[in-house]
Amino acid sequence: MTSNLFRFNYSDHVDLQYLYDYILNTIVSNYHVESEIATQELKQHLHLAYISYNHIINTNARSHNKFWIVDDKVFYFGSHNFYPTSLQQFGIIVDSIEASKILLESYWNPMWEYSAKYNFRMNND
Repeated sequence: MTSNLFRFNYSDHVDLQYLYDYILNTIVSNYHVESEIATQELKQHLHLAYISYNHIINTNARSHNKFWIVDDKVFYFGSHNFYPTSLQQFGIIVDSIEASKILLESYWNPMWEYSAKYNFRMNND
């Protein structure tokens, strides 16, 4: 998920293909996983989308924080961007199934419901 400059957002637009390529290249180079294997795993487990604010203008469902969750039990919530920046960054990693469930139900699921499902074709397909 990333902010979309063209949807009432003030942050830098980050193309989802760029983000996917960055994640793939990091896995291949840092963890010495073959590109084909990493690609198959990402196809199965990685979901990227923009949050669309067009449908929720009259609600309080807005967010600029950065968030990721793994296996519905560990999550990060903070300000650190995926791209390099010289800003001071803060965040917290929480390892709790109970806290993750609360976060999913009260925060993430409502945001994801309004996400613009961006179905992009990866360059290496």
